[in-house]
Amino acid sequence: AVHVIDKTGPDLVVRYAHEKFGFVSELYPGLALALGSSPVNPLEMAQGYSVFATGGDRATPYAIKRVVGPNGETVHEFTPRIEHGVFDSRVCAQIDGLMRGVIEMGTGFRAKIVPNARGKTGTTNDNRDAWFCGYTDGLIGIGWIADEQLKNKEEPYGKMGRTVFGGTVTVEFWASIMKAAHDK
Repeated sequence: AVHVIDKTGPDLVVRYAHEKFGFVSELYPGLALALGSSPVNPLEMAQGYSVFATGGDRATPYAIKRVVGPNGETVHEFTPRIEHGVFDSRVCAQIDGLMRGVIEMGTGFRAKIVPNARGKTGTTNDNRDAWFCGYTDGLIGIGWIADEQLKNKEEPYGKMGRTVFGGTVTVEFWASIMKAAHDK
């Protein structure tokens, strides 16, 4: 990933992250960006992964599906905003295949219980954040476990410990939730 961002150029990667994938967080344009050095939130990740899941379209997620009044009547229903053709579908198909490989023979193998799962694991320095982001058959799920209170350099692994990684704990709860959602 670092070699790719080096060849592509960090500034272009940041521009694409904002324009094509919908990220709004400030992203530092350095080689370490390929390793997750800039903080982003789960909704941004869901929007970014929607580009690959849809073959080039981008769906803007929302936290509330509908507002229901006290009498059970729907007051307001939210529908996703879809921007079509924001990214090359051929590139999306290649990335889709790579993310399938993460499940079939990589660090996301615990997600095999989810039919047609695709995804990517990630763990930040000192195990502060452990991610599993992925999708299957019209569903996108972002799994994130974090120790946001980690401040003590004497105890670098904090409360999460040395065994919490995106490919262990996070992928397991992602797979459990996504399997239930897929089956439903």
